[in-house]
Amino acid sequence: MDYFLITLHTTELEDAGTTADVYVTIVGGNGDTGKRWLLKTVDGKDVNMQPGSLTTCQISGVGVGEPKQVGSFKW
Repeated sequence: MDYFLITLHTTELEDAGTTADVYVTIVGGNGDTGKRWLLKTVDGKDVNMQPGSLTTCQISGVGVGEPKQVGSFKW
């Protein structure tokens, strides 16, 4: 099992945050994690991406290898 810390920083511009659910996918040399929803921060709080915020979450994936690409999306 591989573990990754994902840190998202939103700019301080008006409407820069989101209340949408957000997921990331990490692509490595051996495959990808698939969608990993960012629901809780590393300190157990609900993800809340307001303008100017810094949010860190931990995700896991099985054997993706060295990370090559990260995609983040809101739905």
